[in-house]
Amino acid sequence: MAEKKKYLIKVWKVSGVKVKNKDSNKESYVVSEESSNDGFDLVQEKIIKSYESNIKNLHVPKGFRATYEEIKEEQTVKK
Repeated sequence: MAEKKKYLIKVWKVSGVKVKNKDSNKESYVVSEESSNDGFDLVQEKIIKSYESNIKNLHVPKGFRATYEEIKEEQTVKK
């Protein structure tokens, strides 16, 4: 039977200014040259325990991106 694993979830937001394209009605982001990041700002980090099949179906709102990585479960000593 499948077991739950621990995952570190990171949610990223597109940094920059939202600008409407003149040629079409689509919006796009313009990253300022002052910032030295790769165009994304970290919004939230959270450790969750989930099945692998559920973590692959992770959805976030429009304008955000999510990454996940499996982490080792920390061993706790019970007294």
